[in-house]
Amino acid sequence: MHGDFSLNPLAYRDNVSRVLYQQGRVQLDSDVNELTETLLRATRALAVDTIGPHGGVDNSFQITGNGTDFEIAFGHYWIDGLRCVNPTDFWDTLAAHQGTPLPATRPLEPPYFYPPPKNKDGKLEPGLFYLDAFEHDISSVQDDTLRESALLGADTTSRAVVMWIVRKFDVKQTEEWLTLAGKFKGKLPRIYDEFYVALNVLLRPGARLRARATIAETTDPCVVSPDARYRGTENRLFRVEVHTSGNPDEATFKFSRDNGAEVYPIGDLQGKSVVLDSLGRDHRSALRVNDWVEVIDDDVLLQHKALPLRQVMTVDRHTRTITLDEEPEQSAGTKQELRPFLRRWEGPPQPIRMRDDAHPKQHWIDLADGVQVQFSKAPGFVKVFRTGDYWLIPTRTATGDVIWPRDTTQARNPLPVPPHGVHHRYAPLDQFVGATGGLTPFRKRFVPLTMHPVP
Repeated sequence: MHGDFSLNPLAYRDNVSRVLYQQGRVQLDSDVNELTETLLRATRALAVDTIGPHGGVDNSFQITGNGTDFEIAFGHYWIDGLRCVNPTDFWDTLAAHQGTPLPATRPLEPPYFYPPPKNKDGKLEPGLFYLDAFEHDISSVQDDTLRESALLGADTTSRAVVMWIVRKFDVKQTEEWLTLAGKFKGKLPRIYDEFYVALNVLLRPGARLRARATIAETTDPCVVSPDARYRGTENRLFRVEVHTSGNPDEATFKFSRDNGAEVYPIGDLQGKSVVLDSLGRDHRSALRVNDWVEVIDDDVLLQHKALPLRQVMTVDRHTRTITLDEEPEQSAGTKQELRPFLRRWEGPPQPIRMRDDAHPKQHWIDLADGVQVQFSKAPGFVKVFRTGDYWLIPTRTATGDVIWPRDTTQARNPLPVPPHGVHHRYAPLDQFVGATGGLTPFRKRFVPLTMHPVP
């Protein structure tokens, strides 16, 4: 989650059942966020225990089509306790279709499906349709209704919304998925099916990260004491985010000192010239010449595009107009209906260097203010780095250190952790086997308790 948080807003302590406020104490955003996370984890775990890893009522999210056009059935589908809703105005639709069958499906199109290229016959090649569900954070930059007019438009909170997208494997990817599923058959707990497990092993990232702060010599009296390791003058929430996905030799990352929270709504974008609704809240957040920015809109976010970052060349504060070094690729930021904005980063993407187990003290990457990170890979996963995955590293001036889990036997040895987000959940839907063969279902189905016969 992007935002101005003191700690990872998804932080969670095992076995916590509630958060208790004490009188007269400082109120922290991290306490409220942990309370929300505690309740969410409990309700989603209950959904998994009741429904299973994935499933929907009757034919919910069923894919139908003829190879050229596809549709998806209305209803709810659950993945790892996360509810995906294919909405319909049921009562309005019911009233408008009295005496006639109700529409059961909707066209499968953006933003719920971004179709891959078709063959020369204008049809999609055979392959698996699968569901990708995740939480997507929305700030007041993207939805101005989050601002309270009584507070004169002050920025207060953000929201997480559940997004789902149907994606599709090609023939080769589908064969790889089926082969891997065959290896899991008969070797899993009863709650899991091999097709669901194989899909998640293929798509979930195996990337891991360690973070630490190191000693840096300085005699500058304006920073914390020379024996401290973190050298910043303020508490920060560093964000390390994968930019280009893929294997370690091709993946890149970018980072921010403030969790990527510095964003600037785009009013108009023409070529290299960008008119912004705001250049920042104050002097610290103001956009400046030589800053590196990412041009983002809903299309970029939902398709996990890794477009090149652009550098700010000029800033006109009277007209709120900036000039970029190059025009954004793929027309990013030009459509107002896609809610475009700029996000500031601490420089262009950098190549990822992987941990060498034979020389674990090497390949640490310096970020800023003495904060260092080291990338590694967990065994068994097919995908390593995935665009948009991120880690959050809180830094504290009081201790001159970062907040990071450490080895209990070696206090100074930081542990490798998986990405803090974005947590994508995957479930197989239907496999398109060709225009003549139709679709093979892989969805899990259940019916409500009221539809079961009463003894």
